[in-house]
Order: sequence, then C-alpha cells, then structure tokens
Amino acid sequence: MLGLPYGLLLGAVLLAACGGDTSVVATDASADTSMDGTVEGGADATIETPPAFDLGTGGMDRFESIADGDTVLLAAGCQGSQHLWVSLRLREQRVETATVRLSLLRASDRDQLESTVPLLLQFEDYGDSGSELLGMQLVIPEPDPILGVPAILRADVSQINGGPGSLEAERQVTVAWGPETCP
Repeated sequence: MLGLPYGLLLGAVLLAACGGDTSVVATDASADTSMDGTVEGGADATIETPPAFDLGTGGMDRFESIADGDTVLLAAGCQGSQHLWVSLRLREQRVETATVRLSLLRASDRDQLESTVPLLLQFEDYGDSGSELLGMQLVIPEPDPILGVPAILRADVSQINGGPGSLEAERQVTVAWGPETCP
C-alpha cells in the first residue's frame, strides 16, 4: 500500500506532466542540440525550439515578409533575364555563414521549376540577436510556365556556422510580373 506522502508525490508528478511546456528534456550532459531540434550524442539537455526563420522578398536593402497565398513579383533584369528577389531572416539566432539553396516548386505536384546551387553565404546581424540575408536572386530563365500558377518558394539553410544544423522555410505563392525597373 502506498503511504500518503508517496501517493501525494506521485500525484504531483503526474499533474506536472500534464502542463503546457512543450520542450523535451533528455538526461545525458553530453548532448549536442542541432538547429533542427534533434539531439545527437545523448541527453540531459533541453531541446530548444528552432529559431524563427522568415522567408521574404525585397531587394538588396530590405526585407519584406511573405505569407502563404501572397503574390511575389518577378523582376525583369536589365540584361534580358528575370528573377525573384528572396531575403531570409532568423530571429534569436546569430549566423555568420551558412549554405543556402533557393527553389521554386509547382504546388500541384512539388515538381522543381527552378533552383539555385547551394552557396556558402555570409549573413548580417539583425537586431539584438538575429541574422538576415538580403537580396538573393532566384533566376527564372523561362517565366511563362510559372506566371499565375500556384507555386512554393522554398529556402534550405544548412551547415550553419559550420555545424550540422539545418533549417527550411517555404511559402505558397503566385508569381506575377513586377514593374519595369530598367531604363
């Protein structure tokens, strides 16, 4: 038979387990938490929520957040090609360098329409504790198949500061021609 103190302790533990905290706590001090929230090498470490990763547009000097369902504008380059401006922002995470790959997928079947090669790029500080990368260009050699068609704009960021972590973000968008910018 359980004694009263032991029964109360067990009840308190069970009630605490029903709380709203969603972090996972493991039990080995040798754990290494990666950017995607996985634990390698053990536990005894609280798995932190991955940093907020925002995907946006904007030119070389600005970040404009985009949401699912937004229209992104295709910029006609002055040398005959066209591109989408893409910018990234990470809140609560300082990033010096990371490998970045941008992709545009057809929403209906996730077929890749365009993509960049993975590039090791340098991020800039944003605010007190974040990082951003502004003004990347996703070149669209043949725009006709993507104009007005539901698409997915995707960014994959890996090898963050040389480590194993990775982040990804995607938004469902529609691509339309932007205003003329060349003389």
